[in-house]
Amino acid sequence: MLKVARATVAVANVRRGSSFKQSSNLSEVLFLEHPFSATITLNRPKSLNAYNQEMVLAIDSHLKQWRSNNKIKFVVIEGAGGRSFCAGGDILNIYDIYHEYMQYAISRYPKPIIAFVDGLCLGGGMGIALNCSQRIVTDRSCFAVPETSIGYYPDGGTTFYLSRLPGALGMYFALTGTNISASDAHLLGICDCVIPHHAKEKVKSQLMNCSSAADLSHTLSILKDLYSTDTDTLSLNVEEINTLFNAKSIHDIFENLENSKSEFSRRTLSKLRKASSTALCVTFKLMTLAREMSLKEVIKLEYGIFFHVFESGELDEGVRALLVDKDYNPQWKTNRLADIEQTQIDKIFDVSQHKTLVL
Repeated sequence: MLKVARATVAVANVRRGSSFKQSSNLSEVLFLEHPFSATITLNRPKSLNAYNQEMVLAIDSHLKQWRSNNKIKFVVIEGAGGRSFCAGGDILNIYDIYHEYMQYAISRYPKPIIAFVDGLCLGGGMGIALNCSQRIVTDRSCFAVPETSIGYYPDGGTTFYLSRLPGALGMYFALTGTNISASDAHLLGICDCVIPHHAKEKVKSQLMNCSSAADLSHTLSILKDLYSTDTDTLSLNVEEINTLFNAKSIHDIFENLENSKSEFSRRTLSKLRKASSTALCVTFKLMTLAREMSLKEVIKLEYGIFFHVFESGELDEGVRALLVDKDYNPQWKTNRLADIEQTQIDKIFDVSQHKTLVL
C-alpha cells in the first residue's frame, strides 16, 4: 500500500502555514544567467521533469532575485532530456501544494517568462506553461491534464484556461485527460508558436541574443511568422464533442455518451468509467465555476478543495493502482456516478474551514 505519512505531515504543515525547508539537492533544477536573460531547466528527465517541493521553492527564490536584477530582461523555462517539458508535480510529493503559489507568481511576473516546451506537458506542467507569457512548442510536444484517472482534479490554474477554450473542448480535455497535439494546441491558443524539434537549439540561440523586452517581442513575432502551422483545422471532432459535453451536469454528459452510437462516444465513455467518479464530479464543478472566476480566485479554490479531496482517499488509491503497484485496477470508494450525492461534492467545495492561500 502507498505510504502517506509524509503526505499527512505536509497537509498539516500547509494548514498551519508553517515554512518549508529547502533541500540542498538543487541539481534537479538548474539556473543559468545569460547576458540579458536567465534559464530555468527542470532537470529530472528520468521522472519526466516532474517537480517536487524543493524545486518549487528554488524556482520561487530565483524568480524573486531576478525580479530586481536589471540585467535580466526575460526568463526561459525548459525541461531536460528531450522527452518532457514537465509531467506536473511528482505524484509522491503532490500533497505539498505550495506549487499553486508558484503558478500564480509566474502568471504575475513583471518580466516575460517563456515556456520552451519539448515533449510531454502534463498536469501541473501544463499549468506552468499556461501561466507563462509565451509558449514556444516543438512539433513533437503534447499537452494533457490526466488527473481524473488517479482520483484527482486539474490544478495549477489549468481550469481557468481550459474553461475558456471554445465550446465544450475544455470540459472534454479536463474530464478525459485526452492528449492535445502541438498543432491543435496552437489552433486553440494554448501555445503561441510550433517549431520543428530539430530547430530547437537554433531558436533558443535566437532568444538568448535578445537584449531587451522589445527585442524579444520582435524575435517572437518573426518566429511565429516563420513557423506558422500548415493547417487551420483541428484534428478533433469539435461538433461531436460540443454536442456531448455541453451539458448542465456530469450525469448529463454520461447520458449523452450512452445515447450516442458513435465509436468516439463508446471510447470516451470507456475512458471516463475507468476514472474516479468523485474526481469527475469535482472536475466538472471546478470547470463550471472557473468560467466566471479570475485566475487568482481559481487558484485559491483549487488549493482549498485539495484538503477534502485528499481526505476522500481517492488520490491514494489512484496513485497505488497506476503508479505504485501498477495493476491499473483502482478500487474507487464509489464506482458508480449515480451513487454520489451532490451534497458530497458541495462539501468538498466548502473551503471555509481550511487555511486560505495568500497570493
